[in-house]
Amino acid sequence: MCKHCNCNNNIHESEHYNHQGHEHEHHHEHHGEMKEGIIKISVATVLLVATAVLDHNIKMLMWQRLVIYLVPYLVVGFGTIREALEGIAHGNMFNEHFLMTIATAGALAIGFMPNGEPEFIEAVFVMLFFQVGELFEGYAEGQSRKS
Repeated sequence: MCKHCNCNNNIHESEHYNHQGHEHEHHHEHHGEMKEGIIKISVATVLLVATAVLDHNIKMLMWQRLVIYLVPYLVVGFGTIREALEGIAHGNMFNEHFLMTIATAGALAIGFMPNGEPEFIEAVFVMLFFQVGELFEGYAEGQSRKS
C-alpha cells in the first residue's frame, strides 16, 4: 500500500499511472531523488572527514593529497560535473553547474601554483554546500508542486 495515495503498489505500472495520474509518478521520482541526494551528501561528508584526518596525520605529496580529496569531491560533485559537460555540449556553457565546477576545480588546482596554498578541503566543502542547496531547492519545488 502506497503511503502517499493509499493505492496498491502491486498494480501494473500503466494501471498505477491511470489510477493516480502523472503527478503521482513525479512524487515517487522526486522522493527517490531526495533520498539519493541525502545519501550522496552523507557519504561524501563522512569521506571528507576521513580524508581530512588522513591528510592531517600522514605526510603526503601534493598530488597524493589531491587524489584522496578527489574521492569525496567526485562522490558529491559527479552529477554537477556531468551537468556542466552536458551544458557545454549543448551550447549552454554558463550555467550554475559549469560555474560551480570551474570554481571548485580552481580551488583544487590552486595548491599547485607557485606559493599557492592547497584548498582541497574548501573545494569539497563548496561542492557539498552546493549539493545541499540543490537538495533544498528540489524539496521546495516539490512542495510547491504538491500545493
